[in-house]
Amino acid sequence: MFAILTKILDADEEGFHINSMAIFNGVSGEKKSNLAIDDSAHPDFDLWEYFLFAFVGAGGGVVGGLFCSANRKLAMLRAKLSLSTAKKGLEVLIISAVCATTIWILPSLPILSKCGDITGKRLGPSYFRQFNCEEGEYNELATLLLNPLGAKGITLLFTEDDPEAFSISTCIVAGLCHLIILCVAFGMSVSAGIFIPLLFIGSAWGRAFSLICNLFLDADWQLDPRTYAIIGSAATLGGVVRVLISLTAIVCHTTSLSFFMTPIMLATLVAQNGESDQCVHLMCSVFYVKTLYHIFHLSW
Repeated sequence: MFAILTKILDADEEGFHINSMAIFNGVSGEKKSNLAIDDSAHPDFDLWEYFLFAFVGAGGGVVGGLFCSANRKLAMLRAKLSLSTAKKGLEVLIISAVCATTIWILPSLPILSKCGDITGKRLGPSYFRQFNCEEGEYNELATLLLNPLGAKGITLLFTEDDPEAFSISTCIVAGLCHLIILCVAFGMSVSAGIFIPLLFIGSAWGRAFSLICNLFLDADWQLDPRTYAIIGSAATLGGVVRVLISLTAIVCHTTSLSFFMTPIMLATLVAQNGESDQCVHLMCSVFYVKTLYHIFHLSW
């Protein structure tokens, strides 16, 4: 609220006007963010897209509910197997090897290997992976899978303004791959988080959603893929962790796009209607069982 009031009150020298609020709803006004290299051509949207934001939020809630339900069953299976310390270490090694191999093989498959021209891309060649493509080209799937998720993967999906930079199939496959890996790996006996992977999954599928919609829309009604990458990331993460205010603040602060506050809040609010609260109960139950186990083990 402080950031909003500061922006409104400093909008111009004449003081506050009701049209100053337009910049927070994608209607008009100069917008600045740290997503791109310069301060031009930032993600934008129109008022009619709010119902699409709600739809994306519902999709994030469904993904969150399915993720928590599947991960709950895997956690129960791990508890039933009651693996020893050595077997838990072996589980980590096997899953890590399978996941690394999968991420490396997928971009090389002919059906998934798509090459694009690196000329004119906003972030430059350091963000794109040539892999098995020709000189001056990049492999779309390898760029998303083989780059660090937080450092480059999410940045590419949030920032790249070329709709043809990543195809629909590339975004769907990249998101699905990381969702399966996260679902299997979350619960292993290693320190790991779900924040960045869920942001990447949501941004990939949000971008794919906008590209699918653009196939049926006229040129004047085309959606900005970057906008739906941002909304999709917030919706997917909100569908799992079920937070509203803090998640909205985090995404707005990370992107420095204060006018995205209402779309993000709408998407996360709709996404909270899933069954993702099972994750919270599951983590608390696992912590409670492990604590009791250690207490009884020490007492003996």
